[in-house]
Amino acid sequence: MSQTPQKITGGCLCGAIRYEADQPPFDAGYCHCRMCQKSLGSLFGAWVFFNHADFRFVGEEPAWYPSSETIRRGFCRDCGSPIIWQPDGVDFATIWIGTLDEPAAFEPRSHWHTNSRIPWVDIHAHLPSTRDGADLTE
Repeated sequence: MSQTPQKITGGCLCGAIRYEADQPPFDAGYCHCRMCQKSLGSLFGAWVFFNHADFRFVGEEPAWYPSSETIRRGFCRDCGSPIIWQPDGVDFATIWIGTLDEPAAFEPRSHWHTNSRIPWVDIHAHLPSTRDGADLTE
């Protein structure tokens, strides 16, 4: 008999938005695109992917900003913390690792959009990467 996995939890800075997942994320990585740099106010973003079936918000839902024609970004309307990046028509949730209650548990495995990578940022340079979000190269 298998054990039920421990819930993975997280939320925003002020605690208004909380989420949980029944299963671990199926991927984790870094994004270096300009949209992530600007929306996070950082040099890159670190994310995890959860299947929608395993993920849910508990408590308040995020406010949404449509950052492009096909992508929206969820954030806390009270403290402003970015929480989720959501493309249209996908069955996964992209959550910023820093919002997890235990962010060290899920180490990134790849880099995306390295064409926008800041040249002096050298983090996990050995990981597979893609310049424009297409297939990963090694």
